[in-house]
Amino acid sequence: MAVIYTSDYAIYLNPWPQLDYDANNKYLLTVKCYDDHHTASGTATISIIKNTDPVFTNLDNSVTVDALTQVNSDIIFTVSVTDDENDQIIFTMTTSPAGGPFDILDYFRIDIKRCGTSANGTTLSSKSQFVQLEFAAAAGKVVLTENVLRHHASATYDLSITANDGYNTIGPRTLTVNINDINDKPVLSNLPANMNLLENAALSTSLFTVSVDDLDISDPRLFTATFGPRQGAKYFSIDSDGVIWTSAVHNIDYDYIESISIKVWVMVTDEKEHDEQLLTIKIKNQNEAPSFSQTHYSISRDESNESLSFPLTRYHVYDPDVARDGDVHEYFIDCGTNTSRLSINNNTGQISFRNGYDLDIEGTPTDISCIVNVTDIDGLTDTCQIAVNIRYVNEYTPFFPYSPWAPLRQYPVTVYSYDIIGTIIITITATDSDLTEHGTFYYSLVQTFNGSAELFGVLNNGSVYIKGDFSIYDNGATFDVLMLATDTGGLIGTATIQVTIPAPTTTTTTTETPLRKRKPKPPKPKVKTPPLPPPVYTPMEAMPLPRGILLGEPADERVYITGKDPSTKLKSRNNSRDERIYEQTYSNSQGGDPNKWMSTVDKEVNSNQ
Repeated sequence: MAVIYTSDYAIYLNPWPQLDYDANNKYLLTVKCYDDHHTASGTATISIIKNTDPVFTNLDNSVTVDALTQVNSDIIFTVSVTDDENDQIIFTMTTSPAGGPFDILDYFRIDIKRCGTSANGTTLSSKSQFVQLEFAAAAGKVVLTENVLRHHASATYDLSITANDGYNTIGPRTLTVNINDINDKPVLSNLPANMNLLENAALSTSLFTVSVDDLDISDPRLFTATFGPRQGAKYFSIDSDGVIWTSAVHNIDYDYIESISIKVWVMVTDEKEHDEQLLTIKIKNQNEAPSFSQTHYSISRDESNESLSFPLTRYHVYDPDVARDGDVHEYFIDCGTNTSRLSINNNTGQISFRNGYDLDIEGTPTDISCIVNVTDIDGLTDTCQIAVNIRYVNEYTPFFPYSPWAPLRQYPVTVYSYDIIGTIIITITATDSDLTEHGTFYYSLVQTFNGSAELFGVLNNGSVYIKGDFSIYDNGATFDVLMLATDTGGLIGTATIQVTIPAPTTTTTTTETPLRKRKPKPPKPKVKTPPLPPPVYTPMEAMPLPRGILLGEPADERVYITGKDPSTKLKSRNNSRDERIYEQTYSNSQGGDPNKWMSTVDKEVNSNQ
């Protein structure tokens, strides 16, 4: 409290004194008065009157609200409270169930600061320059906070209301609000959380029918669905009756669909309220058979003595299960009677020679037709036909045979100066193990002596004959003639023919000088040795394998040699005069070539050879 210095000399209560009866209900004031000379004092006792509680005059109570007609801000009830001190009343309210569409209004006060005189015309001090304005017209009024009430799930709300006068709080007291014509919310009642669907389900298949609970049987029911991912709308739909369908156009393929788990948010509404639930459709895989992109393929490569592979066949096997599920393929091959000649890699399908492939072996085919089978992990299969072609390779060089007189394929031949043109001096037959056109060859001679003159020619059978005049050459002359056998693939075999023109044979006669003179005898005329027939060298592959060869008279005749068996001993007798034994032996230095047998003469060697 304070003394206000005015001519009224009154005791005033301070603004907002916050008096508390329970804490202090009496105050003793000493009042002093001063003039210019003296001071007078007195006492005043101020008793605090206890505040009385406000009182509800119309609660507990109930009220009915029409959901079809009443809207936001409509006043549905006014709470009445009395207070002896006319204190400002503050209301609070809660609803049960929570979230009810209601609110309650309070008193409110505005303090306005002003300067001037009091009601009786006195001047106010700075401590009393406040005026309190109260607006109580709307206090305690319960109002609606929403326009539409039909969507609320509860038709009855209990409002718990309290009142406070700044000192005491009373309540809560209950106001029950009943809402007529409230809407019954539609509720999805049977939608499962998940359902499984096998891929490749038939088009336009009914998957599920949604059920709805709604007491307002006259209300419409509208169904909609949204999908995640959005691609799901391509494969599913819901109709006006709540039936979920597969697409009438697009097949559901597990291996190519964007997601195998499709979320479907199903919603039903009665145009006032709605309900929404989630259904997850899980797409399940169905194993599908692999298939070749073509029915016929072809591969080709050269023959080989090794187990080489053909180029990898680009089968382009289509199997949608591989990409998502990692399906595994195995390849198998069936070539009928020729299956043993080829093998296949079970993982890649690459075809190879099983143990090499030699077309120079009779009966070996150049073309094979095979069936290739591809099988997935569940045993589903597909087949294709593959044409296998093996190409010939020019593997062998034409080969001249060895002989006892030509261990290095150097063939000695004697030619006499009086031999006539056209005389065959030797026949050497080459061989080529290639069975195809590469086994065909022709003969030619390289003669590097006597300028460009050709002394010899060669026939198609390997016979070398005299083509030029030898009478101009001295006895004892020698020539090396290179004989070539060239096949169609350009491979060349060579042999050397060593030609010798023998010197004349001279006979010397020795006589003793007699003690007496005698008439000498005339010398015997020289006998010219007749020419030998030309030798013939036949390839060992082209002849049978005889166990022995008879050499006829005379002892210096030319020998014809055949045979290639390393165990064969060639024996001959020249009418009980000289025994010649020829042993065929294999030459390790020739790399195991079965045609390269070496011959040696163990006994008498004819000096003419």
